[in-house]
Amino acid sequence: MKILFVIESLSLPGGGAERILTLIANALAGRGHDVTILSFDRDGAADFYRVDAGVRRIREGSRGKSGPGPWTKARRPARLRAIAQSLRPEVAVGFMYSAFIPLSAALVGTGIPVVGSERTSFAHYRSRPFLQLLLHASLPLLARLTVNGEAIRKGFPRWIASKMTVVPNPVAAQEEHADPIGPGTKTLLSVGGLRPEKDHTTLVTAFADIAGRFPDWRLRIIGEGPLRSRLETLVASLGLSDRVELPGASEHVDRAYRAAQLFVLPSLYEAFPNCLAEALAHGLPSIAFADCPGANDLITDGLNGRLAAANDRRAGLSAALEQLMASPSHRRLLGEAAPQTVRHYAIGEITDRWEQLFLSVVESNAIGPV
Repeated sequence: MKILFVIESLSLPGGGAERILTLIANALAGRGHDVTILSFDRDGAADFYRVDAGVRRIREGSRGKSGPGPWTKARRPARLRAIAQSLRPEVAVGFMYSAFIPLSAALVGTGIPVVGSERTSFAHYRSRPFLQLLLHASLPLLARLTVNGEAIRKGFPRWIASKMTVVPNPVAAQEEHADPIGPGTKTLLSVGGLRPEKDHTTLVTAFADIAGRFPDWRLRIIGEGPLRSRLETLVASLGLSDRVELPGASEHVDRAYRAAQLFVLPSLYEAFPNCLAEALAHGLPSIAFADCPGANDLITDGLNGRLAAANDRRAGLSAALEQLMASPSHRRLLGEAAPQTVRHYAIGEITDRWEQLFLSVVESNAIGPV
């Protein structure tokens, strides 16, 4: 099958959706499909995650280093249409709304079905009315819209949810697991972009509340984003510069999982938090908020982690952290159970689901409207 994936960028460091697209595209190419990834990265930009040689890469960004200007962005639908018509894929997939909204408009009348891949929950749209309007406008132009969890799908308005197909993210099984007890200095790990919805501010302040009682613990937040300077200032103001690390994004995050003793995801909302699934696959006991969509699908309280009370986020997270940081035996039990709770997200099974979806879309497109 001939498949075209479109995404805003593959050069940005540490993106979860970008990592998932790369995994799926590589897996499909490995099965013999003709796979192309088109992004709007500038010419010569290196992909942050490895794209296999069997996947064709097209970069349609600006030639300078300053990023695309308004005129370049305005030309994107025309370029998308021209490239798709030259490639003639059997299906085109837009990863995230920044790709599937323009792609759906660009391919009207071409006969090429478009699948949108939604990577966030409806909570993201509530405070963005114009973006919500664009989502509504694109929906009739999409053959299907994927979402990575049933609870996330149900959180969308019914008429949008009815067009959605649940395809979870793949999670690789791990032969080498973390040691939740750990000798010497212990690491509380968090992974995610330094953006408002990830709520690392609450994590840092919650850690500060109990840090004095746990002098052998440090907090490590792997990720990059616009809130870096604000978080650095907060850490310094709390006197935690020697206890809180902000090393930036990493393409070798597996090493960080294996070196940690406890994982925490303080997000306000998620769709399918791959970092949390990967932490569980590495045998890390994990903490998230009980009201966080996506995270509360992956964590079963008391089985593989803890769900913190969200009515007072700082106090609830402090209490959950303190309980597990104080109990090596509890961390060990939760960590032992964790890998089994994500085993059904194996890359082979998830690739099967993408193939089945594409076959269904292509067959429906061949039949045409009834």
